Amino acid sequence: MPRPHLHTPVIAMRNQKGFVLIFVLCMIVVLITIFNGFLVYSRVKSASHISHSNKIEARYAAEAGVEKCRYFLSGEKTALWRCKNYQDTLDTKAGFIASVENYGGYIRITSIGFWAKARDTVMALLGECMPVAFDPAITLNKKNTKLVIGANNRIAGDVCLVQNTIEAAAKTSYRFTGGPLINGAVIQREEPDTLNDSLVIRYIGNVRDQLRDFRKCDTILHHSLDLGKTASTAFLRNFANKSIFVEGDVFINNDAVCSSPVRLYIERSLHISGTARTNWLSAFCGGSIVLDGESRVDNAIFYARNGITIANHAQVSAQLLSEGMVIVSDAAHTHNPAFIYALMRKTDGLYQGGISITSTEPCEGVFVATYPGVPDNEDQVTFYISPKSVCSGVVYNNGIMEFRGTITGHCTTKGFYRKEGETSFYNWLFNTVVDRVSFSSTFALPVIFSGTPLLKTVSLHEN
Repeated sequence: MPRPHLHTPVIAMRNQKGFVLIFVLCMIVVLITIFNGFLVYSRVKSASHISHSNKIEARYAAEAGVEKCRYFLSGEKTALWRCKNYQDTLDTKAGFIASVENYGGYIRITSIGFWAKARDTVMALLGECMPVAFDPAITLNKKNTKLVIGANNRIAGDVCLVQNTIEAAAKTSYRFTGGPLINGAVIQREEPDTLNDSLVIRYIGNVRDQLRDFRKCDTILHHSLDLGKTASTAFLRNFANKSIFVEGDVFINNDAVCSSPVRLYIERSLHISGTARTNWLSAFCGGSIVLDGESRVDNAIFYARNGITIANHAQVSAQLLSEGMVIVSDAAHTHNPAFIYALMRKTDGLYQGGISITSTEPCEGVFVATYPGVPDNEDQVTFYISPKSVCSGVVYNNGIMEFRGTITGHCTTKGFYRKEGETSFYNWLFNTVVDRVSFSSTFALPVIFSGTPLLKTVSLHEN
């Protein structure tokens, strides 16, 4: 009979030991890999946490720069103080670099905060708090001008006059039929108010210079620009924080969305229509601007040499500066903090331009119609509010106003004019409403009304 192979169990045991060795080595490799993974994850997470923490500290440093500039503007210096790249340190790691500049009717502060290697940029837009001069409902800003109240007129608030009085209409067809003549007091002043808008006029002058000297722009396009749904966002994103000069017109239409902070200098005109949306876009035109359809413009600053039209259902929450007529018609909206500023131009002895509001939807904001110098014809109508229109905010007119609608807020004007049939009425108010009581005094205004304004932050955001 054959002899058994006594070495077989020994070989089997050796094979098992080899398998265990390989298994243990594999487990060690797996554990080392997992450990390294956790180590890398921990380092990445720690670095991310440090980066996020540094970013927050940089944001605080940037906001500290905004507050330091506000302190200079409101206290140690004046609201006229401007700077570029003002630098200060908070400690060995933190500090900021800030710039203060005119931005239309407002003051813009750009502050870059740093902490260690982190950087963050904050932009603040400053306006002024409601001045005491705007506490009345109406200020008739011309000496020796009597205000006559007729028919079913209503004034909720005080009336300020310069060396004159207020009385009820005695004429039969327009005899006063309302409640109290005014729901407030009559305040007398010795001198008219003045508009402190030299900074916004200087801003417009700088824009004109840039339109003439377009070589300073980052890019020059030798053709008109048509931005549709797909092209607009992608195209403008490439020029964020840069300037483009367009030799022609610019059309933003259809469902276009333009949300990049781009400065467009346009030789001719700008047309925004359809359901287009723009945000943080700046546009300066040698021609006109038309906002039409159901378009919406937010956080922008627009300038037009030859007038601005807001029509149909367009909505605006921006600064619109014009040297021609500004027209708000149809069912167009303006939303706070909209600022509409019409600086009239003199042509053939008369100033051309002004503001006309005929929209059937409420218009919020600050509306200013003014002119440089003294006009040859002080009876020229420069502001019109239709019977169906409601303005909520501040209306400031350096000329004569044809007022037929409603103002919820404050109105300053040199006088009122109205024509019924063959009869002209100067400084008569009838069948109108001015309600200062229902208007909030927390409204932020452009920095153009006070010599020593009390500043207020209108907006604060990261760039």
